[in-house]
Amino acid sequence: MITLFSISLLNAQGTGGNSGAGGIFPIALLLEGADYAVSKDGALRSVWRPDWPPGIPVDAFKVLSGEVSRVIVEGEGISVSLSFGPEGLLEEFPFMLNGRMTQVGFVYDGFSEKREMYVTFPSWDGSDIQDPWRLEFLEYRGSSPYLVRASQLDEWYFVYFSGTMYEILETWYDVAGNYVGAFASSLIEIDNNKRISVIRDYREIGIAEFFYDSRGLLTEAAGPIGSYKVLYYKEDLPRYWERRPVGGQDDLAVEFSFQYDETGLIPRATGGSGDAPFDYRYDYTVDERGNWIERRVIQMIYQQGVLQPGLLQSGLLVPVPGLTYKRVLEYRE
Repeated sequence: MITLFSISLLNAQGTGGNSGAGGIFPIALLLEGADYAVSKDGALRSVWRPDWPPGIPVDAFKVLSGEVSRVIVEGEGISVSLSFGPEGLLEEFPFMLNGRMTQVGFVYDGFSEKREMYVTFPSWDGSDIQDPWRLEFLEYRGSSPYLVRASQLDEWYFVYFSGTMYEILETWYDVAGNYVGAFASSLIEIDNNKRISVIRDYREIGIAEFFYDSRGLLTEAAGPIGSYKVLYYKEDLPRYWERRPVGGQDDLAVEFSFQYDETGLIPRATGGSGDAPFDYRYDYTVDERGNWIERRVIQMIYQQGVLQPGLLQSGLLVPVPGLTYKRVLEYRE
């Protein structure tokens, strides 16, 4: 069955790096992610999801002060971005799809209706670059798309949307009118917003489920490829994070616990995987608004009986320099 958020069940089918019909995806999943990234008054809401890879900071797009028009996050081989247009419309945001972190971009008409969507696959995780998708929203029914034309390289598809108030059915056809696949998204209403609770991929038998708190924040994504849970500290910042993936290169259960200082920055994260505990310490450079623009990671590695220069470490945590992440913040005013 298919993915939920980044949990991409498509990845379980081994289609994450391939083009063609095997790599089709539920468009409703991306549209919901875009709709929920921005509140009705135009403010930035939660972008991070519990099924994101641990290589991207959980507060990568968290702004403690001011309103941003663009955020670029970069580390060793990592580059993801979030941007808004002059009218506050979401133009680009990161999203997990087919087991890959992607960049999703929109083109609007003269008002606020989405006319095109682009899905690109940056190669920051060492995997091959997948060919980008282009989706054209040809017809709308009310505020929801009804007919979409999708293309990847020289392969073309048409996607028809149908369903009810609480279910979205999208059916994919090739240019000859042959059935390719279908996705059904079941919706629930939380805090005056409709959220996807279950996704079914009719090419396989199975489901992927999403669970939310009363504010509409995603607290768990579970399916055949694993379980990802989070407990929030305040607003949309995670306090405890549990990743239990199944299959693939990331088949390792990991638990994180985050500490926050009085400003809202994360000075420390602890946790472990099996018998391998870890302790990360963070040092920041902040801008004049108090938002971090550089974060340096110090890894406290558990060493036992390892001879260091002039010192025998016996069950001690040894500091080792880790990755450095940088952010470029562009403010609206």
